[in-house]
Amino acid sequence: MEALEKPQVSTVQFARRKIFFTIYAKDGEVEKPMRKLGMALLLDRSQVLARWVIEPWLVQAALARLGDRRLTIEEQEVVLAATRKPLTVEWPEWWETKPS
Repeated sequence: MEALEKPQVSTVQFARRKIFFTIYAKDGEVEKPMRKLGMALLLDRSQVLARWVIEPWLVQAALARLGDRRLTIEEQEVVLAATRKPLTVEWPEWWETKPS
C-alpha cells in the first residue's frame, strides 16, 4: 500500500461559520471515493477546468441540517451552481433562488 501524501487541510468561510476539512487522498484519487459514495460527480473531466457537482440528495441533507438558519441569496446561488440536477432538489420554502 502506497503511503499517503501529507494531508491537505482547507478552510471554507461560509457565512459566519468556518468549516474545516482534511483530505487524505493523493492528487487525482478523490474522484473515485466521491463517486463510489454517490456524493459528487466530476463534470468535463477531459477539460483543464473540470468541476465537481454535488448530488441532489446530499444538498437536501445539508439543507435539512441548517435548522432555523437561512442562507443569503449569494450563498443560495453558490449552492445552486454546485448542485447536479438542481430541478430534482426539494428546495425549502424559504429558498429564493430557483433553478431554471
